[in-house]
Amino acid sequence: MKHIRIHFIFTLIIIISFGLFMSCTSYRLKKTLNEYELEELTLMKYFSSRSEYMGYLKADPEKRQEYLEDFWKMYDPDIETKRNDFYIDVKRRFKYADKKYKEQKTPGHLTARGRIYIMFGPPDDVIPGRYSPPIEETRGVNREYFTETWTYSYPERLEFLFVDELGVGVYSQYKSSHVSNDPVTSNLTPMPDVKKPPFRIRTWDEVQRLKKEGYFK
Repeated sequence: MKHIRIHFIFTLIIIISFGLFMSCTSYRLKKTLNEYELEELTLMKYFSSRSEYMGYLKADPEKRQEYLEDFWKMYDPDIETKRNDFYIDVKRRFKYADKKYKEQKTPGHLTARGRIYIMFGPPDDVIPGRYSPPIEETRGVNREYFTETWTYSYPERLEFLFVDELGVGVYSQYKSSHVSNDPVTSNLTPMPDVKKPPFRIRTWDEVQRLKKEGYFK
């Protein structure tokens, strides 16, 4: 048991140290970006993996724009044109979220509702409500919170619950899930990943292959 505990602590130290190293590296590389590149990086982080995010930071300055274009081609619904409608829509979502979902001094794109809006777009329905947690969770105090439930129909019925626990207009994401139509299975299934199909239409390797074949004009 002692050896297991020591191994666990050692592993935890390595993970924390690696995280700190990556954070420092990320901060140092961000200092080399101009204002436009920082804005693009902020937008990209909602749809990129850690390695893709760092790939942009580590790219040579003259290659950064090309890297961005290649990245968003993974989502482009029509690569036969230079216009990337998905990217244009995401930029529109970002600007809207910054205005609509700003909470006190927090920019809209950093709030729970703003993040979901950027990733999934406008919800099909927004249902305001109230939520009273079980009395045992509030140490015997009756509490009622304002809520917003967002629903989407793509790629399946998707539901997000946001809760204003302090009553000051600051919402945290309380729950997110698919809502299954199959009564036999569990009603809640994991939410979709915007880094995978059907959101991503093609992989990074596919984009690079198409580039080599001269597909992109």
